[in-house]
Amino acid sequence: MSTTIHERGFALIAALFLLIVVGALGLYATRIATTQDAVNELRLIEIRAQSAADVGLEWAKARIAAGACPAGPTLIALPSPILSGIRLTVSCTSVGSGFYDVTSKASSGVYGRPDFVYREKRRQLP
Repeated sequence: MSTTIHERGFALIAALFLLIVVGALGLYATRIATTQDAVNELRLIEIRAQSAADVGLEWAKARIAAGACPAGPTLIALPSPILSGIRLTVSCTSVGSGFYDVTSKASSGVYGRPDFVYREKRRQLP
């Protein structure tokens, strides 16, 4: 009978330990989910910037076909709501024989911040 008196409170210690472990695992799972959401959002912005850079090259190709590709950097307004928030600039440089060196630059966010994305594409187009 004396052994039950000394074992009193053991269940409380085990329950507290279990509560702490389960709470820590829950906190860890929440942190992982939040980080994964941020990574997915950044990847989506990267894909949009890549698409915007492609749009810039296509825009330049159409301007070259019309005979009016701008020499200096030109800011292009993107009407698509999917590409909103992306800044796109395109510039053309004549390299002779009817060819142009085209640079398309797409960026989103503020330089130096973790969510900043920048994509640049260069092509030589006839």
